[in-house]
Amino acid sequence: ADLLSQFELGDRAGDRVEALSGGMRRKVEIAKGLLSNPKIIMMDEPSTGLDPGARKNLWELITRLNREENITFVLTTHLMDEAEHCHKVGILDEGELVTYGTPSELKAEVGGELVEIQTDEPDAICELLSDNHNIDANILDDALYFEELNGHNLIPELMEELQGRFQGISVRQPTLDDVFVHFTGHRFEESGEAGSN
Repeated sequence: ADLLSQFELGDRAGDRVEALSGGMRRKVEIAKGLLSNPKIIMMDEPSTGLDPGARKNLWELITRLNREENITFVLTTHLMDEAEHCHKVGILDEGELVTYGTPSELKAEVGGELVEIQTDEPDAICELLSDNHNIDANILDDALYFEELNGHNLIPELMEELQGRFQGISVRQPTLDDVFVHFTGHRFEESGEAGSN
């Protein structure tokens, strides 16, 4: 009864679990896991199938239980924005741990700002960047990427140099998606089965 109340499910105590929404089912799963007063709860892709509101509620619940009950949650996810909520992140690629640390530590390893150039001539522009700026860029999809400590300072010069040869140039701070690409050399969806990463 305490757990039902804590998870705001008291008024649904007599309902069958299959009649509950996805978000409520996740709450029931966590409540069941708490019956034995664990110190660690392991969850596999906990927000799969949840709408954005239910995902937000789930993460608020996980954060509160971690903070107030000192429960450690170990979970898998392929959603890098969810991994941002975690204290520590390990990235697996084909079953191997390729990096581990706090989200901010991992993003710092990417090496400054991430510059993206969308172009129909990625190979030629990669060669130009290498020859003129000693920049080693990577080609992914219809764009090329490179890391630069102060990438925003380079944008005006690149725009002048590449006139008519690009569709867009952007610069941004690295994300955990960029960390994944940095350490694996490919995007998540290119790596085969989602469960192996």
